[in-house]
Amino acid sequence: MNHRKTITGTFALLALAIILLLAETAKGQKQALNTFLSGNAMKHASVSFLAVDLNKGDTLLQHRSGTSLCPASVTKIISTATALELFGAAHTFSTVISYSGKIENGVLNGNIYITGGGDPALGSKNFEYYSGFIDKWADAISFAGIKRINGKVVADVSWFASSQVPDGWTWGDIGNYFGAAPLSLNVYDNEFTITFKTGTKPGDSTSVVSFSPVIPYMKFINRVKTGNVSGDNSMIYGSVTDNTRTAEGFLPPGRNAFEVRGAIPMPPLLLAEQVRTALALKGISSDTSQVIFQSDTVKTKVILSFPSVTLAEIINVTNKSSMNLYAETLFRQAGKKLSPNNPSPSDAVSEFWKDKINTSGFFIEDGSGLSRSNAFTAGNLVELLRYMKKSKNFEVFYNSLPVAGKSGTISSMFNGTIAEDNLRAKSGSLNRVRCYAGYLTTRSGKEVAFALLVNNFSCSQSEMKSRIEKLLVAVCEQ
Repeated sequence: MNHRKTITGTFALLALAIILLLAETAKGQKQALNTFLSGNAMKHASVSFLAVDLNKGDTLLQHRSGTSLCPASVTKIISTATALELFGAAHTFSTVISYSGKIENGVLNGNIYITGGGDPALGSKNFEYYSGFIDKWADAISFAGIKRINGKVVADVSWFASSQVPDGWTWGDIGNYFGAAPLSLNVYDNEFTITFKTGTKPGDSTSVVSFSPVIPYMKFINRVKTGNVSGDNSMIYGSVTDNTRTAEGFLPPGRNAFEVRGAIPMPPLLLAEQVRTALALKGISSDTSQVIFQSDTVKTKVILSFPSVTLAEIINVTNKSSMNLYAETLFRQAGKKLSPNNPSPSDAVSEFWKDKINTSGFFIEDGSGLSRSNAFTAGNLVELLRYMKKSKNFEVFYNSLPVAGKSGTISSMFNGTIAEDNLRAKSGSLNRVRCYAGYLTTRSGKEVAFALLVNNFSCSQSEMKSRIEKLLVAVCEQ
């Protein structure tokens, strides 16, 4: 018996079986893509899709990968990647406490300055590190020998250009927590919580139970009614520099403590007021508080430089929780570092990526994706993902992306499928927009970068999410 021929024949049959299996899998993926693109839900939709083998560079699946579409919050992978490349994972942003004038017999004849350095997360509940930070500042001021302030507590927000609201944001966005404008001196994620008590039936008025934090200078107009709704169907209106907030819309009946989140009016003023209160509790009085948008020319002496949590920590929350404020602040930080005299971070960030990826069809207007003026191709995003795969910052970037079925904005997706725990992606959604971009590992072990942008579909968000799950699970099956 010729054993060599038998073994050779066995290997040949095995190789043929593998080839047939791969061919069948590829055919199944194409069928999944065709199914995704078909039906009334997609009749008027635009799709840009690309999946690429990270090791070989082969295109596994694609559809109009050069078409620019609105990416929604997928934009955050650009903001966070840019910040990582420019600053490094261990970087921190400092808020400086200083004073002008002289201290004589415990009396400061001058001002206390809180100078913002663009910490995205100052005072945020997302980080235990910030717990009691105002008391620490007050202690430092007291330790400097100041017993009374014959002057003001001044919040200096001159680090960024004067324009706070990014291009493309709407009036309906900026009074709500997700539209809180980025400043060089943010605090408490620039958001506050209103607790409502609703009526027993639709049409009843609602009443405000409390605000957290308390904003002493805010005028709040409540036009919210009890409605035939099961969740929050309200909106809050007001700009960052307007101390009035107006709430409209509907909340569900029979609730004694229904919470709604809004954007704090003038967050630096609230911070200055809270510092004054903390000082007063220590017996240190001051005249008033003030916000300045252009730095004073007076000389100051530093009392304390207060660093933020690390950029790696900020980026982890930015991508997993889709924090618009953090992304916008990092976008501005990147713009300032790249082009200090150019007020537009959009131009600077676009230029930064020009020699690193193909930026044809790459249009960025804000850092979070709230602006509908953003537009990228699936090809742009996959090239950025491939670039980051080779970066020294890849581990931090990769670990910041939500994990399928486990964490962040895709924790409830892909459960019980091959994609669960094998896919990491940033999601994005707006009205008639749903997008995903990230990395996945296939059943055969291929490492894949992918981006899927879908605009103007005719079905519900939940149905579109289900369609996307099926398509990406098919990619994972290879």
